Amino acid sequence: MPQLSGIQFMQLLQKRAQVIITSAYHEYAIKGFEHDVIDYLLKPISFERFYKAVEKAYNLKNPAQKLNRSPEMNPATGGYIFVK
Repeated sequence: MPQLSGIQFMQLLQKRAQVIITSAYHEYAIKGFEHDVIDYLLKPISFERFYKAVEKAYNLKNPAQKLNRSPEMNPATGGYIFVK
């Protein structure tokens, strides 16, 4: 981001969003967790590691419902989450 770092942007959010940081630099991990990020993914990111972070975020938001990779995860039935 040209004007702000991701950490600076999170400070502006004031914990209004769940954040998963993706970075090629491990130095920012501690600062990220000081801002209560859900997870910190170090690039290159495997699908398994990405899925684990998304699952963690989903389970924090929906503690009674577990995210799974079953064949029932079909967008037509609402069995998915949106990740931007």
